[in-house]
Amino acid sequence: MKLRTGISRFKETVPSSIRSKLAWTFGILCIYFALLHLGIFGIPRNSHLMHTDIPIDPIPLFRVITASNFRSIAEFGIIPIVLSIVIFQILIGSKLIKVDFTKKEDRKLYAIGTKVLAIILTIAFALVFSFSNFYGEDLSILSKLLILAQLLAAGLLIILMDELLQRGYGIGSGTSLFILASVCYNIFEGMFSLNQEAIGGFMWYQGSILAFFQGIARGDLQTPFYNPYKQYDFMGFLLLFVVAAIVIYLISIRVEIPAQSKKDDIPTRYPIRSMYTFYVPVILSSVLFAIIYFISNLVTVSFSAGFLGIFFPPTGPGRIVQQPALVIGYIIMMTIFCGIFSRIWTKTARMDSLSVAKQFLSKDLLIPGFREHPKTVQKYLNQYIPASAWLGGFFIGFLASIADFLGPLGTGTGVLVAICIIREYYDVIKQGL
Repeated sequence: MKLRTGISRFKETVPSSIRSKLAWTFGILCIYFALLHLGIFGIPRNSHLMHTDIPIDPIPLFRVITASNFRSIAEFGIIPIVLSIVIFQILIGSKLIKVDFTKKEDRKLYAIGTKVLAIILTIAFALVFSFSNFYGEDLSILSKLLILAQLLAAGLLIILMDELLQRGYGIGSGTSLFILASVCYNIFEGMFSLNQEAIGGFMWYQGSILAFFQGIARGDLQTPFYNPYKQYDFMGFLLLFVVAAIVIYLISIRVEIPAQSKKDDIPTRYPIRSMYTFYVPVILSSVLFAIIYFISNLVTVSFSAGFLGIFFPPTGPGRIVQQPALVIGYIIMMTIFCGIFSRIWTKTARMDSLSVAKQFLSKDLLIPGFREHPKTVQKYLNQYIPASAWLGGFFIGFLASIADFLGPLGTGTGVLVAICIIREYYDVIKQGL
């Protein structure tokens, strides 16, 4: 029985032109940058965390990939959104819940469930950050409530902006847009930051390019070129292009299935990427690792030195000398988790063989020599899609961990994901023109 409320249903008008979508995307991006750089009001400047002399970032090396900023009102960035998806992926993969993504009603319930869980996680994170002494031990109840209100407002606004983009107001999704913006900003800051740091009795610019020219003027190129004590060095700038070139080449590899149009019998090709689920498994794995790191910080500050250090991304070639077992463990864990998430994502994103077969036929495409039936096309696609999902997930996880090990500007994982997102935006804009 359906209850009638007497309220007419609101008809949503989604912009259809690419220009309107770009305007919405740019506006949402500006708001997000404002959230990233708006500090939390009510935190004393001299407040410290974890009984130390300096403030400790609870997720330092995950800031770029989670599109968040320490001590800003966007403290946890896209973590609640992605973590809600991770939790559902785990529940579906372990068969604790059953979702039939071929049914529209199940897809709606899944979307609603992830959004509700994202809101619950935002509230939980805001409570933990506000009342667990992360911002100081001498804060009054009023100050903590003020911090809670700011974190909640920013977190809910991020969820809303992500929802607007997913509904078609902009291009892509909020998570991909915010990660891309975060990586690009981090790279720009790594090249041109005017902040200074003392190394060897001299004040160097943190920006790698500015510091390199400083080195030329002083006759000291070794310090700005590679120095483990410098936040950004010129080696990281060069490795940025190396990692980008490798990723651009690898994402272009694809298998092209021979097909033909049912209307005019014109032969064509249907491409299947070698890295089938693209960058999604890397984001899901990275956010999961960030949560493990964050929870460990609630207990101890020696996270990277213990067994859980296998979930801690390497910070450059120097770490493999200091902690080779943990670096190898991180590579293995990233590879395994990306493979698992890739396989589950093919089902939740309707990228499995049967769903692709139905999309294939809906575009009036046929595979020469095969009957025009979803089950027949599915059997043919099973030769490619399951293997591409598993192997592509394993490979992109391995590639992300190796990229992190190299230590380019923007982090290896960040650069990999950013290149994939740029390619995705290019395809979307090209189709819209």
